[in-house]
Amino acid sequence: WSLPDDTGFDTFLRASAKTQWSKRRLPQTPPALFPPCAVGTPSSWSWFTIRRVQSPHPLDGRHYRLDGAHPGPRPAHPMQIWLGVGGPRLLGFLGRNADGWVPSNSYFPPEKLPDMQRRIDDAALAADRDPATIVRAYNIFGEITETSTAPFHGPVDQWVEELTGLAVETGMDTFLFGTAEDDAAQAEQFAKEVAPAVRAEVERYRRG
Repeated sequence: WSLPDDTGFDTFLRASAKTQWSKRRLPQTPPALFPPCAVGTPSSWSWFTIRRVQSPHPLDGRHYRLDGAHPGPRPAHPMQIWLGVGGPRLLGFLGRNADGWVPSNSYFPPEKLPDMQRRIDDAALAADRDPATIVRAYNIFGEITETSTAPFHGPVDQWVEELTGLAVETGMDTFLFGTAEDDAAQAEQFAKEVAPAVRAEVERYRRG
């Protein structure tokens, strides 16, 4: 669930779920239906596959085919696609095409975010997109504790300071909070004590 407000800052609580994926090599066909930026990797083709499933048109692509697929009723609104990528090429692809970026702090610590954000922004601008329309969600694994032991492992005031800094200094606008054991009490504390305080700090900063 989410706690949106009018400052452009959203906080989400993460609930984990186990998903099983099966992979199957599909016939290779000409990429006639996709723009040149999509040509290259199966990852980029999978993005267009998901997009095409939401449309009434068939897909006959290089890596995937969906001839005769029946995805069911069309969504009531467009479904966003967020990518958790980190390499320069895929960050560029994200900036040109995707709706959101969702890196994790375990792979991409805060100090790496500004350069990665610039790559996304540059690619978006080159594709005549407004970078501000791309969601920047940070997937954070940590713990609210009595004393500070490490980044994202400390008391409420530490969390408020760290998340406020991420919002105003690195451009992250959404936070996904998770703990090692998906602790419901931690999630409740985050929602009641951390999220409102961060919102207030971000709003205060943006109003000068």
